[in-house]
Amino acid sequence: MHSQRHRRVAGELRKRVKVLSIADSRIPRVKIIELGGNGLKVSMDLHSELLVFGEGEELEMIISKNIPAYKEGRDFCARGVVVSIRGGERVEKVIISLWGYLVILNLEDPSLLEGFELQPTDQIYYCLIKQS
Repeated sequence: MHSQRHRRVAGELRKRVKVLSIADSRIPRVKIIELGGNGLKVSMDLHSELLVFGEGEELEMIISKNIPAYKEGRDFCARGVVVSIRGGERVEKVIISLWGYLVILNLEDPSLLEGFELQPTDQIYYCLIKQS
């Protein structure tokens, strides 16, 4: 049985995450964001003008093959491509490129991807939705 914090829909992963840190990168106006959730750690880089959330915020992370509902200017949602899946039978890491900005999913719980068929070169939507 799955908790409400972890819902599965065919072709979609939804997971509640918390913004652990937002730090400057060496590239001007690019931030490095660390997110954490139950069984999941995410590291991503993003241009500061695209940031719509702050440290400590609870977000719903959605990875979907179809564009999910989101509010422009309030939520972050971008189309990207799966670059790499590492770990063989037991997926440990997924790397997504959002037009050059990278999202690295480190899966402490590989079962998070059960029922969600992801392959390198798949086009997906990666969204961070604010909780009310």
